[in-house]
Amino acid sequence: MNDPEHEDDEGADSGWIKTKELRLSKGPILNHKNGSTTQPYLYFGDYEMAKANQTIADAYSPKGKARKNSLTAANFAVLYSSPGARIEDGPEGDRNHIYTSHYGDNQKADEFFEKQNIEDRPVGSPNSFISNNIYNSVVKTDNWLMPGTSGPDKNGYSFAMAGKPSFYFRVNPITGFEEQRMVYLQKAYPVETNNRENRKIETTITHSFNSAGKVVTKIDFKNVGDRVFNNFSGFSSHDLSLNKDGREIEKTSRKLSAHEKAQLNKIGNYVPMRSLGGDRGMYIESGNKEVRTSIFTNYPQGPKAWAARSIGKSYLATKGFMHTIGIGPLLETKERYYPWKSGKPHYISHILNVIWFYNSSTNRYNSPFVPRYKFNAFENQRDPGDKGTSNALIAGKRLGADEKEELWDAGLTMRTAPQDLLPEKTVSLEYAAQTDINDQSAVPVIELDHQGTHEDPELVMDMFDHFTIKGSWYDFDSKYTTMKYSIDDSEFKNAKELFKGVQKESDFGKIHEFSIDDGISIKDLNRKRNHTLRLQMTDWEDEYHTEGNKSRIKETVFRFIQPATDVPQITVTSPHSTPNDPHNPFNHALDIKGVWNDADSEKIKSITYSIDGGKEKPVETSLDNPTLSAYNNWEINALDIKEHNDFEIHKIDFKIVDHEGNIGTDEIHFQHEPGSMYLTAPEKIDFGEISVSNDYGSKVKPKITQGRVILTDFRKKDATPAGVSLTMSKFYKNADDPNDGDDDDEDEDFNDSNSGGDSELTGDPDRMANDKERLTHRTYWKNQLVKPKNLIIGQTKLGEHHEWEQTSDFTDDILNNLRLNFKASKTGSTPGNYVSHWTWQTVDSIQ
Repeated sequence: MNDPEHEDDEGADSGWIKTKELRLSKGPILNHKNGSTTQPYLYFGDYEMAKANQTIADAYSPKGKARKNSLTAANFAVLYSSPGARIEDGPEGDRNHIYTSHYGDNQKADEFFEKQNIEDRPVGSPNSFISNNIYNSVVKTDNWLMPGTSGPDKNGYSFAMAGKPSFYFRVNPITGFEEQRMVYLQKAYPVETNNRENRKIETTITHSFNSAGKVVTKIDFKNVGDRVFNNFSGFSSHDLSLNKDGREIEKTSRKLSAHEKAQLNKIGNYVPMRSLGGDRGMYIESGNKEVRTSIFTNYPQGPKAWAARSIGKSYLATKGFMHTIGIGPLLETKERYYPWKSGKPHYISHILNVIWFYNSSTNRYNSPFVPRYKFNAFENQRDPGDKGTSNALIAGKRLGADEKEELWDAGLTMRTAPQDLLPEKTVSLEYAAQTDINDQSAVPVIELDHQGTHEDPELVMDMFDHFTIKGSWYDFDSKYTTMKYSIDDSEFKNAKELFKGVQKESDFGKIHEFSIDDGISIKDLNRKRNHTLRLQMTDWEDEYHTEGNKSRIKETVFRFIQPATDVPQITVTSPHSTPNDPHNPFNHALDIKGVWNDADSEKIKSITYSIDGGKEKPVETSLDNPTLSAYNNWEINALDIKEHNDFEIHKIDFKIVDHEGNIGTDEIHFQHEPGSMYLTAPEKIDFGEISVSNDYGSKVKPKITQGRVILTDFRKKDATPAGVSLTMSKFYKNADDPNDGDDDDEDEDFNDSNSGGDSELTGDPDRMANDKERLTHRTYWKNQLVKPKNLIIGQTKLGEHHEWEQTSDFTDDILNNLRLNFKASKTGSTPGNYVSHWTWQTVDSIQ
């Protein structure tokens, strides 16, 4: 049976299940040599709230000027289990610990923050969020290079969020780990008018694990308005803080006052931000070196600018740049706002007082200020921040400052390149994060500068016999390490040694770069398929090479492409398939990508495709080839394959023709595989206004104004019939939690002589007195009194399942056959809105 609260959303990718609650998704477990284990989690907002399955409605509700939970904060955590403990027991298990990396994410035990404004307290991950410059179309900046922005948690404004966001989850079919997705809409103005442009952005945040357990976050900003969004920029803001078991990491366990903890003992927030080297991104490490969190920005759709500076606020909307001219030059003012905020001196003296931005006793700037001549986070849209700077290229270098400069509240801001975003077009921002724990038996950590996947493989020229590999590694506690690799060996059983690493004790934790041109032979590999290269590092407990800990296996996918010739060549790079291993589509559309080249033709006549030998259809025609022999990208977005809604293998042939008539070809194969069932049900079913008394009234028909009850079945051919069941709870007045009470109890009107029951409770009168006010109801199906639990409202027909996707609509069955009648409860029922929680379930194997 499927959980009815999780519905398949027709507008989302196939396989995504809609949910009304937050949740934790778990990644792969890593075992350490000494018996300790770690496991990464991902979620949206605050860890504690996700663990408690907070409803989206509650998370979205106000908290002062902000919201209870910063839902756009794509967060992550690591569960550490000590030797002899059980990671299966979760964070509450004996000697288990949970680590998070953002301020206010599982940090409610830091009680000294209670003096802060309610919006800024360390609950709900308040200062980590996704934003863009749609607010600039509401309040114009005074300098176009510094557009105004608004956080998504400024409640009550459509430019922040135009309604509750939607949340989804699914099991990633490639990694096997659960991933999550959030979608929300922003509108410059809540109401449309004829003479006012109303810009609209739909943001989709996809939060996933890769095969090694690294958390990858992809943010898609889509222009869903009807006009070009000029000078668009998207942002990802992070307020960094290394936390353990509900509070920021501390350097001592001795009892301190709240003030001492705030100023002296915390070592997870005001910490230097350092480079991962090679322009890969940045990391922070707790003052006791217990934990390190790295954020990787070197993805193909990574940020065009990023800056390790300070923080922003998710509930503020600011103009960007304000220039005010008064009477006389002394009254002229200029002010910048995040993410273009200017740095500050230690203090500013006024006639009546002194404003301090710096605390000399701690050598720290007060949040969110940074030192003078710096910016939080960029000078303007032309400023790349730390991206590409000399410090970003050298591993371990402090970012944004010299080593001995003052500290500030650690934060990271990433942004897209400013651009004119056309209607229905999308710009993306992608990054990854990883947290590593330095226990008494720390594992080596490796990173590859390669992100090839089966959907987007790295391309290697066919003439090369060796794969050039680049990356980095570090180890907290070992002098000796060995890196091994394998190709197309998922079990890593036939791994070969790539190199040995040696470091001094003083270099423990230091990032080491590696680049190897000729160590990995690819000479004998099949040139027509994808290949997976995997690397793993092992450390050694002593100089005698007693094997110690093994790192997570990191991988990249690559495929060969042919050098250009006088005959044009076309290659499909995604999706990967062979006749014996066809691609498995998850919906009725294929996204296809590839490359083409030609050594001597300045024009290409056409690129076409055909399915199963059918009619040729154009992909592109009359293409320029401005650089002979260079590779050019081509793609088909959402190729319609609805006509092939079956379980057969299908072939798509691609053909490229140059103006001389030379032809190149390639092909892919696809086949739908059996899956499970998904249920879509309306969020609201209305019974209108009724009058109730101490006797049951007339039967009332339900009304459905939006949504339908649809069962979508992807099971194998000739699967047994399946159906939909319905369970109704009691009708409570203004119920915050309509699940209260025991729906298995029967009322005085139900007995063995009839087959129906309603939701009135009998039993302990004290319990009834404490229950919420409610209505009593009876349930009728096809005019028969029935129990309101596990009521079968419809089923598929035997022998009809021969398509891959088969849908059954039970909406009319509900409208035609379901009736309820009501009466007041024994204690009386006052006028108001009464709500019942309905549970829809799919039921397999109905006979």
